[in-house]
Amino acid sequence: MSESIFDCSIFNLIKTSCLTARLFDRKLSNNGIKLSQYHFLCLILEREKENLISTIADRLGREKATIGKNMRILEKKGFIIIKKKQKKDNKANEKPRIEKIEITEAGIKAMSLSKEIYENLSVSTKSGTLLESLKEFSTRIKKISA
Repeated sequence: MSESIFDCSIFNLIKTSCLTARLFDRKLSNNGIKLSQYHFLCLILEREKENLISTIADRLGREKATIGKNMRILEKKGFIIIKKKQKKDNKANEKPRIEKIEITEAGIKAMSLSKEIYENLSVSTKSGTLLESLKEFSTRIKKISA
């Protein structure tokens, strides 16, 4: 007899991840930010010179379209400024490329207000068996998806 899907480690990892993200989103909502947006802002601040959609998407493990959607939301909230590179040939059907993404004062304030909540809810994985397990899991997933 086969095991139930609910006993599957992958199912439970995804479920736990979704529930954790929802918990963080609820706690961070007073600051007008979601967990994924907090990570996005942290990455922009950390890597000011490499703020291309593809770099951010790779670093966060997300699709470029998801990053683009989050950027537009954060821009509307006034948390970031998206500077676009003007094309020399100005073809009508081509979208201007993003040259730089900068965090505004409002974005920095939202991050700093959210940082304490984030740090209180998160557990450090800098050492110990949890990090080793996550690395091993990540390695296996990369092999499967290659």
